[in-house]
Amino acid sequence: MVVTLKTPEKVHIGKRSHKCRQCDKKFKWAWYLKVHQRAHTGEEPYKCWQCDKQFNQKSNCKRHQSVHTVEKAYKCKQCNKGFKWASYLKAHERGHTGEKPYTCRQCNKQFNHASNLKTHETVHTGEKPYKCKQCDKQFNRSDSLSAHW
Repeated sequence: MVVTLKTPEKVHIGKRSHKCRQCDKKFKWAWYLKVHQRAHTGEEPYKCWQCDKQFNQKSNCKRHQSVHTVEKAYKCKQCNKGFKWASYLKAHERGHTGEKPYTCRQCNKQFNHASNLKTHETVHTGEKPYKCKQCDKQFNRSDSLSAHW
């Protein structure tokens, strides 16, 4: 059996040639750049059919929609709240235990969720990816943009 490897020329075609004008990040595919830019604009074109919650990516919307249809088999032993995934239960349980396994490398502040750490890190970088379409004011968190409306 002979395995043919791609030549280096074919592997590197289109190597991160799509650049974001707002933060200079580069992407291999134009569609991924388009999705990335939604972080700057706050655009959320995908709407849940059940509760009207909106998302910036179709996959996130589909994942969310399962909360309306999937049995919540993972139950918290302390408050009996149900979750569809074990990872969500584990993250929830940290609220009861006070465990904070995610630490900021800059200031050592600790968080119970990775997403909270990521949001916090914008304090150090100054990044404000959420922009109001009306007045161009920018925010580091999507909920701050929502509260602004």
